[in-house]
Order: sequence, then C-alpha cells, then structure tokens
Amino acid sequence: MLVLIILTSGAILLIQSLAAGHISAEHVYDDGVYFAASLNVVHGIIPYKDFVFVQPPLITVWLAPLSILAHFTGTRWAFQAARLFTDLVMILDICLVAFLLRKRSTIRMLLGVGTMAFSSNIFWASRTILIEPYLIALCLAALVAMTENEAITSSARRMWIAGILFGLAGATKIWAIFPMLVALAIIWKIQPRQRTRLVGGTAIGFLVSVAPFAALAPITFLREVIITQMLRAPNGLDRFQRLLDLTGIPNLYYLKYVNTLLADSVLVAIYLLVLILIFNSLRTWHSQNGTHLELLTSASALLVGLSFL
Repeated sequence: MLVLIILTSGAILLIQSLAAGHISAEHVYDDGVYFAASLNVVHGIIPYKDFVFVQPPLITVWLAPLSILAHFTGTRWAFQAARLFTDLVMILDICLVAFLLRKRSTIRMLLGVGTMAFSSNIFWASRTILIEPYLIALCLAALVAMTENEAITSSARRMWIAGILFGLAGATKIWAIFPMLVALAIIWKIQPRQRTRLVGGTAIGFLVSVAPFAALAPITFLREVIITQMLRAPNGLDRFQRLLDLTGIPNLYYLKYVNTLLADSVLVAIYLLVLILIFNSLRTWHSQNGTHLELLTSASALLVGLSFL
C-alpha cells in the first residue's frame, strides 16, 4: 500500500509536469530566482557579494549540477531538468516519511505517508522550484539518523550526522531551526550527552556550508538572510491570515473575507487541537516505552506545514 501511495504521488507529479505543461510554463518567480542564482554561482558570481539573495546559499549548490548541465544543453533544458529534479526530491521526502513510520500501525503509516504524498503544498511546489522540498529532505534525514531501533540513538556518530544534516538544512532555509529545536528538546533529558553532539553537529554543518559565501560579505549576508527574512511582508496577507495559511489547508485564509467570526473560530480550533496533541505527547513522554520517538515522528509531520513559512 505504501509503495502504491508513493507511485501514485509520483505519477501525479509527472502528469502535472508533462501533460499539463508545467515543466515549461511560468507560474511563479521562485524557480527563476533560485536557478539563476545557481547559474551565477557556477560562473563565479557569488550571492551577497555580487547580487542580492535573501535565502541561505545552499539551494544554489543543490541546483549546481543542473546549472552545469546548462553549459551543454542550454538553459531551457537544464531549467526543466531542475524542475523534474525537485519532483524527485519530493518523492524522496515521501519515502523518508514512510521509513520513519515503518514500524507504526498501518493506520498511522497510511495517514502520515498519505498526508505527505498528497499535500497541496507538494503539488504546488512541483509547479516551480521551491526550497522547501530540499529543506524537508534534510530534516527528515536528520530524524532518521538520530533514531535507531525505535528509540533515540545512543550512537555518538549518528547524532553528529543528524546535527550536520540539520545544519545543512539551516543553510538551505533558516526555518530548519524549528525541527532542530524540537529534536533537541526531546533528547534534552533522555540523552543528555547527545544534546551537545546534536548542537555541535548543527553548528558545523551550518557554518561550513555558509562560510564560503558569508565570508566574502558578512554584513550583507546577515542583512539579507536574517534581517530581511524577519521583516519582510507576509505575501500580502495580514498576520491573522498568515496564521490561517500556515495550517496547510488550501485557501483557508479566504474565510477572513467571508465571515470574521467564523475565521477566528476555525483558527482557534486548529491551533488548540495542535496544542492538545503536543501536550498529550509530552504528558505521556515517560509513561510509555518509545513515546519520545512517536513525538519525534509527529514533529516531522508538522515540519511539512511549518517549512512553507
């Protein structure tokens, strides 16, 4: 069943890219920004130093093989290949969720994998090149590294690897800090020695990744990647509508235009439900064997929506 879900999601992505003409159509500007930045990098034009780039630099590295391909095939074909490559990364995300939930009950596995595979954000991302699929892949890989035999790993090597993967995720998009902090909170008491390794690995992964770019223009890097991200307008939505949008439910923010009271009620209900689920997981943290792992896998599911900030 899991294989069928993954294949179905992959087929939908392929049909959307080819049959609907998405592979060559213009939908939003993201793909042009990121692919052009990667083309610049492979030609020695560095973000922050030579041009404005308000994201961490690693997306330009992930797309670099496709940018090099442009030298042989031309920009158009390389650009389309980059879109298909992003689709493959999204399929990898689905497979990683399936791997994390492989020993859960059938219902939990199907719910988790199905939510990831058929999320509206997944199909929206396939219409362009977004950073989020790469962010999600790295964070999920970090969660895989830090778990072993249905528990938090006691291996120092695996925890260092998990930290490095979180650091690479942060160098791809800064919002990786949130799933990393969730993972740190979970291991804080049950694996005290591992928290230093996780934080240290994260620092190494992030600093080594951004140093070649940030060192050339450190002030500009901080201003564009950190300050601009914190202060930029939320896509024309007010803060309340943004909170509705972050639930991951398509177009839910339009409720604000229909009925303000209804929108308020829906928003409170959704976030209250999330708080109840988190509180329940924390309450049973030490009372059930392996509950901390269930909390970790639940946090990985929330990552899908939070990453689209």
